[in-house]
Amino acid sequence: MTAENQLDSGLSTALKHFCFSAYQLYAERGDHIISKFGGKETGWNGGATISAKTRFDIASVTKVIATASLAARLTQAKVIAVEGTVTKFLPEVKGALGGITLFQLLTHTSGIRGWATVYEQVEPGGFLKWFNANAEKVVEAPPNVKVIYSDLGFLLLGEVLAKAGGAPIDVLFQKEVVEPLHLEGVAYGPVKGNVVATEFCLWRNRLLHGEVFDANAFALGGRAPHAGLFSSAESLAPFAREWLKARRGESKWLTEAVAKRFTTPAVSLHGVKRTLGWDVPSDKGSSAGDLLSRESFGHLGYTGTSLWIDPVANGFILFLTNRVHPSRFDDRIRAIRPAVHDGVARVWQEGASA
Repeated sequence: MTAENQLDSGLSTALKHFCFSAYQLYAERGDHIISKFGGKETGWNGGATISAKTRFDIASVTKVIATASLAARLTQAKVIAVEGTVTKFLPEVKGALGGITLFQLLTHTSGIRGWATVYEQVEPGGFLKWFNANAEKVVEAPPNVKVIYSDLGFLLLGEVLAKAGGAPIDVLFQKEVVEPLHLEGVAYGPVKGNVVATEFCLWRNRLLHGEVFDANAFALGGRAPHAGLFSSAESLAPFAREWLKARRGESKWLTEAVAKRFTTPAVSLHGVKRTLGWDVPSDKGSSAGDLLSRESFGHLGYTGTSLWIDPVANGFILFLTNRVHPSRFDDRIRAIRPAVHDGVARVWQEGASA
């Protein structure tokens, strides 16, 4: 059995056992393209069969597609410096929280808690007011002590970028990422038609089909720095391709120096490494699998999505699923993700040796 046949078999088995109702896999290495998709928009009766253009809620992959990319672009334009503090742009953030740096927010070393029920108290667009009102509750540790993967930290980072860039995060994203990279079909929701469903939300009392899964992003109007984007895997390919080009010094969008600064590990605390916005493969049990190079950088989304870019292999892998449909409690994706990433790497290896 060829590596590609094994990959197909694994995806078919996962779909058959309803680990998700739909998936898209798009991988590219030079001229070698892998494009696969299958399943239906929902696992319930009447779900439409998906296509390569069907969009998924990419959840926290938004953090790199939008927010880390905006930070890189604004750094390149010298609008921000990652060593700068929050209070430089947001003087209303007082005390120790105002002294947190953008570097710490990007690397998840600010000490800010990972998550809170912002959606229970906040009005659309009102995160900063919520943040200041809950200042004593949002801190879990002093800065630079440990990596705490933090949605709240990225929400604060989004406020800084909006203030520095002079526009809301979705407007900046359109200007700095979508338009120069010609990203078609990548947008903040809500999305109608040709989109997969996620969870049946008890809080909203409906199946989420085209509106953002993340409750905090929804409460903030659906356009957040940590979640909210919808896309197909194929539509994100130009984005991944451009980061590869930037790493090689061939991009007009981002310089090699900035690209390497944002995608090279910047901190390592208690064995956890982070770049400026991106994740990197862990030494053991990485979601990236075992076969991508340790220079790879990527990100996961809670809904069952992932992006990994490998500058050594000169390739990237986009794997989108809706593993939270109809419930978030199915976590079989933890085993499926690395198997798929390794499967793609084996296909690449077979092709190179052919």
